[in-house]
Amino acid sequence: MKTKLLWGVSLCFAFLLLLLITAPATLLTRTASKFVPDLAFSGVTGSFWQGNAQQLRLGDISLTDFQWQLSPWQLLLGRAALQFQFDDGLSQRGSGKVQASAGGQLSASEVSVQLPAQALQPFINLTGVQLHGDLQLELSDAALANGRIERLQGRLNWSRAQVKTPLGQPQLGAYAVDLKDDGEGGINGAITDIDGVLGLTGNFHLTMDRLELDASVRTGLPEELDRFFRVIGRPQGDRYALRWQQRIVH
Repeated sequence: MKTKLLWGVSLCFAFLLLLLITAPATLLTRTASKFVPDLAFSGVTGSFWQGNAQQLRLGDISLTDFQWQLSPWQLLLGRAALQFQFDDGLSQRGSGKVQASAGGQLSASEVSVQLPAQALQPFINLTGVQLHGDLQLELSDAALANGRIERLQGRLNWSRAQVKTPLGQPQLGAYAVDLKDDGEGGINGAITDIDGVLGLTGNFHLTMDRLELDASVRTGLPEELDRFFRVIGRPQGDRYALRWQQRIVH
């Protein structure tokens, strides 16, 4: 009796393993979309273990030629662990590791992503203001569960920065933001000026529905910049104080 039961379990396991080995890539993309509702794939080819999507969309962000490799050993332990990379040959490229547990937690590590600054446009919904330049995101550790950020450690660099406004489109230089979770599902960011003309320093706080900024830039800027910050900021000694809150509409 025990021998028959053992054979039965072995055959079931072998059958399931065969199904996974021969499963199409769309099985993984459909499963991933259940974990992350705003995640969508198109032009999917390949297998469950190694596949490609012509386009991946995460909210307002779109990635081209997204490729992945899934670890079979981690899957046996109840975790989906994959390595990804994408490169459109122009301004989008990236790589990293993502892991999803059976409990619904999504984590990432060794993430390096380069995108055009326009990717942040949905979060900066100011009339007549457009972002330009290159963004470089580095994440050493991040975790998401039940739609909330549990852990975050990383850095966002903005090089060749430009902000197009009705007053002009000046070159702004380079800036960085150190990213960390706030312990309550949101993100804290510490802003520093790397090689910029603004002398920008400050902090921001991002939650699921609100962005708050508390920063400042120096006075004595070129005329088109000085006029802009006189409009959106408040003079405070030799600085313009920038305090801003915006509700994020999903």
